[in-house]
Amino acid sequence: MSLATSQAKLRGQRFLHSNDSTEDDYSFELSEGQCEICSKQNKNKPDSITIEYDVQGQDSQFQDSNFASCGAGVFPSSTTIFVTNKNSDDQRFDVAGGSFFTIEGPFNAETVFSFSNDGECYFHTSCSAPLVAGDQLGPFKIVGGNDCNVGEVE
Repeated sequence: MSLATSQAKLRGQRFLHSNDSTEDDYSFELSEGQCEICSKQNKNKPDSITIEYDVQGQDSQFQDSNFASCGAGVFPSSTTIFVTNKNSDDQRFDVAGGSFFTIEGPFNAETVFSFSNDGECYFHTSCSAPLVAGDQLGPFKIVGGNDCNVGEVE
């Protein structure tokens, strides 16, 4: 799917919160360098998601606090990340700023990232909220999934 196609699919769309029966009051469109992996309108769930770890965490442009607890702040310069998928497969990644890793699905509605240095955060991976390559959720910059690839994986 091309970036232009992804932009056209999201422009002006409204999203429902899973715990709310009313539409949100916002809409959005993709910026240059972003690509829709999946969303409420595109339920093509990814088999894997490639992420770049960035110690300077940011709030997501597409998932608000109803969908993600990973947000802005400074994260450990190096740590071990633990993730468990829907099949109870444990995944472990030793990361430092700028490192890349790929989490394998299938995914639960929320994917929880536990840090060896203490703490955890999650973001939505069931496609009820947009999952966008190029978005950053806390220290996790999504760089690939499905037909999207927006980063240089080293």
